[in-house]
Amino acid sequence: MESSVLYSITDSFDVEQIPTVWKNIDFNTFSEGKKLYPYQREALENALKILYKFYQNNSIKENEALKKDFLKLAEHNGLIKEQQEKYFAYTNQESKAYEILSEYFEEDTNQLPAYHFINRMSFWMATGSGKSIVLIKLIELLQDLMKTKPFHKTKFSFLRIALT
Repeated sequence: MESSVLYSITDSFDVEQIPTVWKNIDFNTFSEGKKLYPYQREALENALKILYKFYQNNSIKENEALKKDFLKLAEHNGLIKEQQEKYFAYTNQESKAYEILSEYFEEDTNQLPAYHFINRMSFWMATGSGKSIVLIKLIELLQDLMKTKPFHKTKFSFLRIALT
């Protein structure tokens, strides 16, 4: 997704506008002797904002409905059809990826629609910048949110790739 779309969403409101139940976690410290840098806090705050917008007032909706609603929000914030097709929708029915994914996701007019793949998040940070700390704090945030139930329990996967 074009970064300007997600930034448009996160810049449209302040983290202070998010209800307290979503913010029971300290984004300033990692441990007794380790404080987070401002760019790490910003990454976590933006992740919180996106999670909030994804699950906002939708604690009883099914995952598919949440994805469709978030796709509409992304469209409202500048995600155009060409970007959806380029980054999210799978249209090459000849590919092995399409063959595998079509077993798990419902097809629509000979493609796997973008909403199936809109619930992804990534952090682009330099080597040695503390991505692991951000990831650990994100796991802590998700664990806390699942306990307080602002959204239903769901499964999360994390993939960490180090490019050298």
